[in-house]
Amino acid sequence: MNGPDSTLSIWNAETEELLRVINGIDKNILNAASFNNDGSLIAFCNWSKLVKVYETKTGKLYKELIGSNGGSAKILFSPDGESVALISTENAIVLWNINTGNLFAKMQVESRPFSLKFSNSGKLIAAGEANGKITIWNSTTYEKNI
Repeated sequence: MNGPDSTLSIWNAETEELLRVINGIDKNILNAASFNNDGSLIAFCNWSKLVKVYETKTGKLYKELIGSNGGSAKILFSPDGESVALISTENAIVLWNINTGNLFAKMQVESRPFSLKFSNSGKLIAAGEANGKITIWNSTTYEKNI
């Protein structure tokens, strides 16, 4: 994903065609990545508490998302593309509004989360934890469902 010259290359997986090269990527930013549903944005996270979102067509920085107190190894877009969620090293799931860049929810878990998934409808968010527990939240109220 990250070349020796601090670039990110985005490829078409079917045709193996190079679609875009994004320059000036901090080598520490590429811990995890996620595309939104239409592929127009790609978000990156790392262990240094920073999330960057780029436009895939232009390679321009769209947003820097800050506010989490921990780094992350997992990031994903909500099904509607309006939110970005990540697993924080502070035992929390953190959500930002992708358009405003505002952090709007932080949901604590009991032990280190290692997996994260929105339901297809986007109405639920689930996190798998190191203690074997799965926690599910309502994505509107951010209250635990189970």
